[in-house]
Amino acid sequence: MLQCSTKPLLVCKKNIFSLPNILIFSAFFIGILFLLIGSFFDLRISKFLASPWLKNGQYYTSNIFSNFFEVIGCITISLIICFCINILGFNLKFINSKKLSLVLQTIVFCSSIAFVVNEIYQDEIYAVIDIFTNQKWSYDSSLQMLSICLALILGILIWLSTYLFIKTFSKETIVQLLKWSIISIAIITFTFFTVSILKNLLPRIRFRSIMYDFGGDLNRFQNWYELVHLDRDNVFAGIKTDHTKSFPSAHTSYTSSFLTLAFLPLFCNKFKTKKWQLFLFIAPIALVIIVAFSRVMAGAHYTSDVSMGFLIAFCFTVFFFKATPIQKFKWLSSNYSIIIFSLIPVSMLIGSIYGIS
Repeated sequence: MLQCSTKPLLVCKKNIFSLPNILIFSAFFIGILFLLIGSFFDLRISKFLASPWLKNGQYYTSNIFSNFFEVIGCITISLIICFCINILGFNLKFINSKKLSLVLQTIVFCSSIAFVVNEIYQDEIYAVIDIFTNQKWSYDSSLQMLSICLALILGILIWLSTYLFIKTFSKETIVQLLKWSIISIAIITFTFFTVSILKNLLPRIRFRSIMYDFGGDLNRFQNWYELVHLDRDNVFAGIKTDHTKSFPSAHTSYTSSFLTLAFLPLFCNKFKTKKWQLFLFIAPIALVIIVAFSRVMAGAHYTSDVSMGFLIAFCFTVFFFKATPIQKFKWLSSNYSIIIFSLIPVSMLIGSIYGIS
């Protein structure tokens, strides 16, 4: 007889009504529910939450809560990427060839730092500068250099913190985390490019862009399910590309990548205690809710945007960890697999630079 209490929280699959399945179905249902609510009340919700903080022609909100969690939303994916890449980097040390190991670790370090810097400095650092300098989306070379330097420092701190944290693990734990790290990178990659492609295929004007570019003309609002029928040349004429990337929410999908932490006990004995299981399940969900709320309050996204961002990341996470036997594939632990997945941040970085995201 299966003893659920001795198994990781998301492993016990006694029947379709088991606790893990109920939790998964509940999270999916809540995401769908808020997508439906947003479909009918997006504009009303944004007017209520965001309008009071978007005054005097500001593009970025003056709400400290929203600005703080805008940065947090991007830092979460940076933490996960750096954590996973560092796990791969530590496993590269176990390769017999020291020269090859050193070269690969250098590539891993540079690619992860470059990805983090690119993601953070484009919007998050600019947002801070915008608020404190009143530049209103106009930056000279000195401000750009300042934002890049600040992002570089933050990127190195994120990478270093995850490196030092993993260094406290035993070799056995690091090896156990290898498959989880590779699967997590795959989930983040699919989520990243799916969200990025949708943002470009289905441009939607942000609420704060309506307030900033169109003087609060609410007739510019579009529902998410109407985006495919828009006359884009007329609707988006004269506004910046970023102002039309409301749907879906990248920050929410990035934060939802933290949901992969809930599956750590499947792979690593270190995290199979009840305290770790509860923390790794509750903390990511709580963070997703807070970041999603802050994005709506910032006027950067509507309720349907953040709901779709969550659903995309959630579906990929469940698919890779629960619906497929991918964690059983032996090739995931091979050196070739480690090398390939170590270079994935490079593809995401190139995608960002060339405007895919």
